Amino acid sequence: MKLKRHASPAFYLFLLILGVAMIWPVDALCRRLRKPPVAYPPGQGIVSEGVFASPGNGPDAATLEKDPEEAAKTAGEPEEESEPSTEFVVKEASAPVPGVAVPENCVAVPLDTKEISNGKLLLLDGDHAFSGSNADLVDFSGKSENYLMRVNDMPIKSEVVDALNKMTAAYVMVMERTDLMIYSTTEPVSDVCLYPEAMPDSATGYCVDVCIYTEEGDIVGIRENSPWLTNNAHLYGFVRSYTTADEEVTGVASAPHHLRYVGKVHSMIMHEQGLTLTAYIDSLSKHPISDPYYWTDGSTTWSVYYVPATAGQTQVPVPLNANYEISGNNVDGFIVTAEGKIGS
Repeated sequence: MKLKRHASPAFYLFLLILGVAMIWPVDALCRRLRKPPVAYPPGQGIVSEGVFASPGNGPDAATLEKDPEEAAKTAGEPEEESEPSTEFVVKEASAPVPGVAVPENCVAVPLDTKEISNGKLLLLDGDHAFSGSNADLVDFSGKSENYLMRVNDMPIKSEVVDALNKMTAAYVMVMERTDLMIYSTTEPVSDVCLYPEAMPDSATGYCVDVCIYTEEGDIVGIRENSPWLTNNAHLYGFVRSYTTADEEVTGVASAPHHLRYVGKVHSMIMHEQGLTLTAYIDSLSKHPISDPYYWTDGSTTWSVYYVPATAGQTQVPVPLNANYEISGNNVDGFIVTAEGKIGS
């Protein structure tokens, strides 16, 4: 006669624990089998507000400034590290752009057509006044010690201060003196008369009026052909808004002291092509997205193209996964500057 063996309570407890422990891996396996492939939404990588990434944000990022050794000979500047851009957002693709074919790897960003009055590339002269917004102006609290200020609380765009810091670092290194002074920005100075006239584009916050502060304490205006600024300001994104060459077109007298920041891509193109700002803005209207203007410094290529404004809202095609910037032209459309060759 065989005796029946009865499992102990400890054995049943072990089986219960083992069964519970198997639930998690089985559930995880089922979830993985049912999970669909990840689909990233359109627009990943578009820069909020259309701000270019700072030079040095990646292995292929281009820097237009020269290294310290070359600067001593060619009025370049010492390299400065830039903080990486963090203003990335996801934008969903919008409706098709009327009359404009959106290339592959691009999406359409809706903009209120009133925005043609905002940006760096506005046509502003005797016939075209500024009507945009300058609510995001700052002061010069972030300035370097390489230039002087008539007063410290003048309003300006923050990116202009950054560009001035770089430009004047090169100036001081080459010229071995600190005598450049920012005389005015958004408004003329009423109580002194060096530069008494208001410029049509001053209110944008992208402009500075520059003078020289001598060792004797005198303030001297910038000459018509100031050698250093004439030969180097474009390396840092600055151009002269009003020149002798286009006085009849703009209705504004030549102002060699008055610099506008348009960004390095545009200032370099204007310098290479010998174009005034007015002529450059006009020429861009001949380059739609189907025939963009390409510019490269040998390392990075940029696409510059024009999008005509439509009533109410304009759908502006921009690259899906690249940095870009949108500016109105203050006349009839938008100018897009995108890193890389558009559509590729």
